[in-house]
Amino acid sequence: MRDDAARQGYLEANRDALAAQVDSPIRIILTLFNESLAAIAKAQAALRCADREIFKEQVIRSVTIIEGLRIHLDYERGGEVAVSLGKVYDCVVARLLEAHRCRDKALLQEAIQLLEVVRDAWGELLQATQT
Repeated sequence: MRDDAARQGYLEANRDALAAQVDSPIRIILTLFNESLAAIAKAQAALRCADREIFKEQVIRSVTIIEGLRIHLDYERGGEVAVSLGKVYDCVVARLLEAHRCRDKALLQEAIQLLEVVRDAWGELLQATQT
């Protein structure tokens, strides 16, 4: 059940990335990170406006995207990098779920910071492959 929800969110977020498929798988990953970060930003706005429903929806959307990324990690080919990414994803999901439970904006910000570091690393990788 949890994997189905994660897969569905991954596919949902992937809609914008489909056009990038022919260009680069890294672009798809970057799009998914940006979708997850956008969902957290919307959750932050909903928290400020005390809109619990939107807050919940956006936290779930971000968690679902991150879970989709985690599920698709290739531990055989990725080795330690995949293991490290899995740990980061688990940490982000834990912070998001705790932020949801406590309605804590600081935990949302921590999740953003973690995701931005990884997203930026993917961006650097993309630039390195294009030169």
